Amino acid sequence: MADRVPIDLSDLRERVESARTDVWWKELSLSKKVRMLVMERLQELELQRQAPKSITEVAQQNREILQQRMNPSRVDELAAGDTPTEVDLVRIAYILDMDEDFLHRLKESQEKGAEE
Repeated sequence: MADRVPIDLSDLRERVESARTDVWWKELSLSKKVRMLVMERLQELELQRQAPKSITEVAQQNREILQQRMNPSRVDELAAGDTPTEVDLVRIAYILDMDEDFLHRLKESQEKGAEE
């Protein structure tokens, strides 16, 4: 498979050129701009696939960090599937620098999953 492929950007050129307002963006060639935009989007998609689906996953994936700043037995309970309290969510958000609303959505989906 070829690493270089011709792509018709005639209808996308303006959108690519105006995708950023940074001064350095104007200095890049069109091919470098397109490559950067593709790479950024691929990274976003990869992160979405890696995003935890529950508080249980958050606790499992970050057990060591959380146990350093929270009660270790509580972290183990969360990693085992225990329902987090509001205080747990606030602590996890602070320690892991995560969006609290995102953690609330994870908790809600975890609770719905447990009901089914």
